[in-house]
Amino acid sequence: MHRTVCSVATLTLLIGLTATTTVTDTFAQSFGQITRTPIANKLSLLSVGEAVNGAFVGNMVLLEDSGEALLIDTGVPQIANDLLVGLRDSGFTLSWVVNTHHHLDHIGGNDAVMTLGAGVLDPQESRTVTVGESKVVVQKLPAGHSESDYLVHFPQQDVLVVGDVFVPDQYPFVDLSRGGTVGNLLEAIDVALALAGPDTKIVPGHGEITGRAKLQELRTIIAESLESVGNLKKQKLTEEEVMRMQPTRKYDAVWGRGFVGPVAWVRQVYRSL
Repeated sequence: MHRTVCSVATLTLLIGLTATTTVTDTFAQSFGQITRTPIANKLSLLSVGEAVNGAFVGNMVLLEDSGEALLIDTGVPQIANDLLVGLRDSGFTLSWVVNTHHHLDHIGGNDAVMTLGAGVLDPQESRTVTVGESKVVVQKLPAGHSESDYLVHFPQQDVLVVGDVFVPDQYPFVDLSRGGTVGNLLEAIDVALALAGPDTKIVPGHGEITGRAKLQELRTIIAESLESVGNLKKQKLTEEEVMRMQPTRKYDAVWGRGFVGPVAWVRQVYRSL
């Protein structure tokens, strides 16, 4: 992570972006260590660019439309007060909270935020709600990253929020202890790809907003990993033997630099089969 230095050109760009989105100045100024960045009309990314007391913070997304709001994820407990103050002082009503999954870096501010009276959207399959004039579709995903994965689709803004099912240029973390599997992760990505068009903005669980091509790249990697590791496992090779063979090495230099390294990724694939 790095700090951003705003140049005149950068400020000009931000002013231009702000003009096309719903931005409340009081809200933007009262968010403390959380940065608010426009995504699309009425949608903003709430993020913390660096770890907070050693805790990495998941991306949050805010929809504000006609005095109503919906918040996706609430970060870590260390930023809960900043999040609460920003929402409370904004002047709009927080109607709904959605958690993309139940890991602490995405639900850590839930208790604080729920004091504002919002409802929780966690359907067993799919549910559509309206916030102001914006339609929001919350869809339960196969248990890939974890047993509690959700996707949120904003069809009018052409934006998908996918949580930790996808982090650009990083092998995914599959929480095997909580029901996640690599095979289910592939199915979850297929759900997202079916909704994503060429211009769709995809908000990952961490990192920068990206698009369909990068998600398709991850799908290819997962499918190839399942096939190559699966073939080796069928030959009765042990987990350690498979890891030493480096079956994903052609992707490791780019995708293996994150939280999940090449060895951990192969282990997850092997144990999912």
